[in-house]
Amino acid sequence: MSLLSTAVYANPTTPIWAAAGGSGGPTGPTGPSGAAGATGAAGATGSTGPTGASGAFTPAYGSFSSTVTAGFISLSPLALTYTDADVTPVGMTCSLPSSDITITNTGVYKVLASLQCDNTTSPTPEDLDMWVALDGVAVPNSATRIAINQNQEVVMTVEWFLDIAAGRNVSVVGYAVASGLQALAVAASPPVPAIPSIITTVLRIA
Repeated sequence: MSLLSTAVYANPTTPIWAAAGGSGGPTGPTGPSGAAGATGAAGATGSTGPTGASGAFTPAYGSFSSTVTAGFISLSPLALTYTDADVTPVGMTCSLPSSDITITNTGVYKVLASLQCDNTTSPTPEDLDMWVALDGVAVPNSATRIAINQNQEVVMTVEWFLDIAAGRNVSVVGYAVASGLQALAVAASPPVPAIPSIITTVLRIA
C-alpha cells in the first residue's frame, strides 16, 4: 500500500493516512458506430416537355379535265366526267373517263372546280347550280349558283375544303332548270390551247 505524499485528514482532530488510489485500468474498446442518418427526400420530378411535332403527311394531288361538252338535262343532277389527267395523280386515282376521283389517304383536301358554262337557247337568264359530292351524296352547304344569259359564256369556279377518308370518291355535280345550259369544251385553236368543259384540282393540305 502506498501513502499519499500529503496527509489527508478524515477527522479534523485526528490525522489519518489514507490509502492512495490504484493505477488506472486499460482503455476500453471503442463503442460501435452510430446508425447512419436518414436519406434525404428525392427532389420533385420536372414537368414533361412539350410533344414534338409529328412528321409531314403523305402528299397527294391531282388535276383532271374534260375535252367533251356536257349538256345539262332539265332538273337532273349531272356528275361531270373527266377525260384527261393533267398530271400523274399521287395519292388518288381516276379511271378515265370517269366522274369519280378516289382518295387513297385519309386527310383534309382542297378541291377546286372550274366549269366553262354556256346558255345556248334560253332567251332569259337561267340558273346553274354546282356542288361537290362524296360517294354520290351531296356535301352539305357546298352548292353555288350563277345565272347565265343567252349565248353568254361564263366561268364558274368554286373551292371546297373537305375531310375525306381513304377509299371515298369525290365528284363535282351540275344542275340546271333549263335544258339549254351546258359545260362547254372548245378545241384548241393556236395559239390558244383547248378549253376544257371542267378542270378540277385536288390537293391534300393536312
